[in-house]
Amino acid sequence: MILSRMVLEFLMFSVFGWVFETVYGIMRTRMWEKRGFLYGPVCPIYGVGASAALLLARLLAHTTITYTWWQVFLVAFFGSAILEYATSWTLEQLFHAYWWDYSNMPFNLNGRICLPASTLFGCAGVAIVYKLLPLMNNYEMRLPQLLYEFIAMVIVALFSVDATLTASALTNFANMVNTMEGAMNQRMEDVVESMNDATLQAIERVKGFRFRPNEVVRGERMNRALGVVRNRKFLKLAKDKAMAAGQAVQEKAAAAGQAVQDKAMAAGQVVQDKAMAAGQAVQDKAMAAGQAVQDRAASVGQAVQAKLPSRDDDVPDSSGDGTES
Repeated sequence: MILSRMVLEFLMFSVFGWVFETVYGIMRTRMWEKRGFLYGPVCPIYGVGASAALLLARLLAHTTITYTWWQVFLVAFFGSAILEYATSWTLEQLFHAYWWDYSNMPFNLNGRICLPASTLFGCAGVAIVYKLLPLMNNYEMRLPQLLYEFIAMVIVALFSVDATLTASALTNFANMVNTMEGAMNQRMEDVVESMNDATLQAIERVKGFRFRPNEVVRGERMNRALGVVRNRKFLKLAKDKAMAAGQAVQEKAAAAGQAVQDKAMAAGQVVQDKAMAAGQAVQDKAMAAGQAVQDRAASVGQAVQAKLPSRDDDVPDSSGDGTES
């Protein structure tokens, strides 16, 4: 029961976080922005933070420890900052990307956390503990335990499928980017090395040119003329090599772009097929669970009906009274 309740609370706050982030992004940029790194409309970091705050408040409620609103604010403030910084660093290390950047905000730390955002989360922690927690405790007992467990099972299944598909897609994308970057760097290194070799060969040829001492004047004129000719040839050679290298890089980039597009389309098809299969599996499990609940309810009703006394047993026998009279 406790675990199922925590799963439901995690989903509720994750969806609320996604709605908050989406509305804020639309108001800031005047266009649609997809928030969160999962495919579904959830931001798990909000669910983790809010669920942790509720769990801590419930645990302290069973002890003699008392706390004030400013203590709750400080715990939520520093707890959200630690959670947000650790999540940003982990996602960047795993997928070489980041999903938020506070570099333009005042009092930020490496663009991962900032004072205004942590202050907002601290206020949210106070609201959760003093306003939302009593309301949730009042309504949570009205739902049957079986419904809690069924909904929690469906949520865990959907989150598992979403997380698996997201990790697979992000890992393939990072590998493709690294492969393209390595190929481009190697190609440019080859081009620069080829141009350096051509330059050194031209310098050696110029140094190797000599004239006899009795032809110094004519030799200087010929040297200047040959220098102009060789400089033109060298510039033409360098220009041709640069154009060839540029054409090769352009063709390589076009081929790599086409390969990335093909792989992205293939990955998208695979993700779509897996999502459809996962959705069908969840639907089958939900129907099977619903059928099981219906069968259990029917069997309980039959058992209760069988234990009730029959009406014929409660009617007195009138034939006996007539005989005695």
